[in-house]
Formats: sequence, C-alpha cells, structure tokens
Amino acid sequence: MLTLAQITTVKATPEPATKVEPYVSTAQVGESFSMNITLTDVQNLYGVDVSLQWDASILQVVGIDIRLGVESCPDGVLHEPFFIAKNETIQEEGKYTLAGTSTSPASPFNGSGNIVRITFNVTNIGSCKLDLATKLADWPPPDRVPRISWPITHTTIGGFFGHLINISVSPANATVGENINISGFITPTQANVNVTILYRRKGETGWSTLAAVATNEQGNYQYIWQPQEDGEYEIRSTAIIDGKEETSYSLFVTVNVPEQPTWSYIVIIIVLITILVIAAIVVYRKKSKVEKTRRGNVANAKSPLSIIFSLPYMFNVQVMLPFLHELCNGKSSAVTKVGDLKLKNKEGEEETAMPTIKEMQERGGKVSDQRRLKELQEKVVGYFCDRPSNFPTGRPYNCCESVLLALKDYLDIDPKLIPKIGTGIGAGVSLNGLLCGSISSVAIAIGIKHGRTSPEENPQPVWNAVDKYVAEFRGKFRYVNCRQLTGLNLKTKEGLKEYFAKVHDYACVNRLKFAVEKAIEILRE
Repeated sequence: MLTLAQITTVKATPEPATKVEPYVSTAQVGESFSMNITLTDVQNLYGVDVSLQWDASILQVVGIDIRLGVESCPDGVLHEPFFIAKNETIQEEGKYTLAGTSTSPASPFNGSGNIVRITFNVTNIGSCKLDLATKLADWPPPDRVPRISWPITHTTIGGFFGHLINISVSPANATVGENINISGFITPTQANVNVTILYRRKGETGWSTLAAVATNEQGNYQYIWQPQEDGEYEIRSTAIIDGKEETSYSLFVTVNVPEQPTWSYIVIIIVLITILVIAAIVVYRKKSKVEKTRRGNVANAKSPLSIIFSLPYMFNVQVMLPFLHELCNGKSSAVTKVGDLKLKNKEGEEETAMPTIKEMQERGGKVSDQRRLKELQEKVVGYFCDRPSNFPTGRPYNCCESVLLALKDYLDIDPKLIPKIGTGIGAGVSLNGLLCGSISSVAIAIGIKHGRTSPEENPQPVWNAVDKYVAEFRGKFRYVNCRQLTGLNLKTKEGLKEYFAKVHDYACVNRLKFAVEKAIEILRE
C-alpha cells in the first residue's frame, strides 16, 4: 500500500479529479459493461491508491485491465518503471483496490489518463452507486526533508449503474392557477415509456398521481400543471424501465394565493376618505353652532368646502401620501388594519391612529420582496437560457455569470467586472465538472458584500455564511459538483449536446432560482 505523509497538500491548477467514466452505465441481466477510473489534470504524480465499491448482489467483476505505465499504455497514467503494491478484488464485499507507484528513475506524470478499466457482469435486476475513493501522491523533490511523498488535493466523483429518471420543476414558487412546467428525462433514452408524476402535500405520507405522460424519442417527458389550491407540494416521478420501477428524487413547489387586485384597495380608500369627509362636516356644523351662539354671527366660521380642502393639513401629509401610493401599487398590507390609522391636525396633535412610513413599509415588505424575488428569478433564467444568435460558438451566460448579473444591484462593485469575474468559474469551473456555478457565484457575491479588506480582519463570518448556503444547497440538491448534478461530462461533444437538450433549461434553472433566493437573504443580513 502507498504511504502518504500528512503534511501540507500540493494543489494543482486546475484541480485534479478522479472519476468513474462514464458516470452512468446500463446493461441487462446477463450482459457485461466496462467503466474506467480516470484521472484528469494532475501534475507531479508519482503514486495512486484507488478503491471502488458496488452492490455485489447486482454486479460481478469479470475483468481488470490496469492502465499504469504510459510507455506501455498510452491512455494510462504514471511512468515506468512502476510497482503495484496491491491489486485485489473482494467480490463478496463488492470492493476492488489498486495501489501503485512509479519507482526511480521514472519521472513524475503530468496530464490525464485512465488508472484502471473494470468490466462487470450484471447478475441481477437493480441499480447501485459505484462509490469511488482515491489517494494521489506527488514526486518528492531532492530538497524536501524528509524526502517523502505528499498527498495531492483532488476531487473524487463516483458513478452509477442502472436506470435513471430525472425531474425538474419550474417555477418552484407559483400562484394558484399559474402554469408549472414539470419535465425530465430517462436514461437510457427510450421513447413511449410511461412516466407517472406523483405529488403529496406537506405533512402527508401517501402519494397521489398528478399525471401520466409518455417520453418522446429523446427520452424526455413534460407536463404542465395548474395547481388549484395553495400549499407546499413535493413532486417526483416514476417509470418502469426494462421491467424495473425507477423513481426520481423529489422536488418541492410552493403555491401561494394570488394577490388581490388593486381596485379593491382603491375602493377601500375611497370609502375611508368619504367617512373622513362626513366626520369633518359634522365637526364643522357643531363648531359653527357654538360660534354662532357665542359671537352672534358666522362670519368667521369655515364653510364645509373649505374644511374638505383643508383635510390634507388636518392629517399628517407625509404619512398619507406614501400610504396612498402603496395602495395604488397594490400593496395589500397598507390597508390590512384601517383601525391603526393615526390622524394629526395642523398643530401636530394626534386625533386617531395612523401607522408611520416605516411601519407601512414593513407591512408591505413581504409582498414587495416576493415580487422583487420573482423578477430577479425571471432575470437569472433569461440570462441563463437565452441563446445568442451565433450559438453554439457563442453561449448563453453560464450559471455563475447569470447569478452575478441578477444580483449586481445588491453588490458594491464596478459593473464592468460583471459578468467577467464569473466567466471562467461557471459550468463547474470551465466545464471540468467541479463546483456548481450556483454555489461559486453566491460565494463571490457574499465575498464582495461582506468580505474583508485586510489580513487582520476575521474571515470567519464570510465562511459561516458560505457554509450555511452550501449546506442548504446540498440538502436540496444532494450534490455540489457539476458532474454529479448533471451526470454528464461537459468536455465531450456528446455530453455537452445532451446537457443543452435535457439539463440546461430544466434542472439547472431550479438551482439558479434557489441561488438567487438564498443570496438575497444573505446579502440583506
């Protein structure tokens, strides 16, 4: 086995990755398939230690092809001479281990290649993860003391065997009666496969059928849902693929009651003003009688018309105008409690109840925030989904660019830097399948808004904010890396084509909307 010293790690740029290729493999019972454990973008490599685990009741190893020594295996890794410390298959446990290292005078390996190719036979119906664990060791330079290998930091991406069914929902926040697009695809691609879309409300344990649809020739399915009741819904899909029921992961949809039309608020304020005018006339008549009795004339008494025109001075104008403005713009909370109004006369004395501007803004804030959030989510989807005229040479804004463009009004930064700062980071850091741009973009935004400007400042508050967001993202979408989220290798023509056809405008859109929603919450703290 390879022995690694736990000292400072060596990090290559871009970060190396070990992964199962292809990510998804399928075969019938009795058939065989092969997969590679692949290493990409490594520098100064001198040793590897890999372990793969699977469900032994479904798969059985029938072939191992070690690809070490590029002099003999041009598609492999490490230079000759090399030494294999361990090459072991434990079928009962569903585990394979390979450890090997170059030996002097071999030079260190730089680049990408396959570590081992494994062939499985399918022994039973089912699906399982192909869990991968790896260690990489560097070549120790002569001046290193002690002269031992250090671990190389890298990303590890496992794989999956079996049939997959994918689902996406857009929008994730809607109103009663609004169209919600539920779509997805199955792997491997098959036409006319019946897909059942299921739902349940928050708190329910049983599932109900929402719709049954069939896949098209590309393996895609779609259903437009118009919910008639508000609430929180959990959505997933199932399908029988080659005789076995496959179930997608669940997505969540929040359905809200639509806002009341603006005219209803206008009617309320008209009624309110009418009441105030009648009250003013009554007050005038009482005062005029008193004046007439005391002075014997009404020459100095104000007419009802003059009192009506003086109403703006009787009340706090600075409060009433924003109040009316909110009503005309449909902010329902401005009239939720008419009894809270406080009237003030010309001398500033309180007569009845009226909220302050701040109180009215707080009451209208939730409606305003929801509207603003929906606008920003529509913006981020537009940035992300709109193909340029020269597509595919030109590309729509990537996930990182799109989120930063949507959030630019919240960030104190030179607008010329957006979307530039996200161009190389999006698409899993330039199509390498690494951190999702819906995460990196929010981390950038948090840093711009709350980051430090000197090494003496404590970075922990920013780390805590990013940690919280990553945890919420992982809790909702399970994975954080682009390769795992999409299940595709975007550096291949086939993977990129399938991505734009089945993933880009569907599952990725949900992640972008989530990123914008959570980013705004954090940036406002």
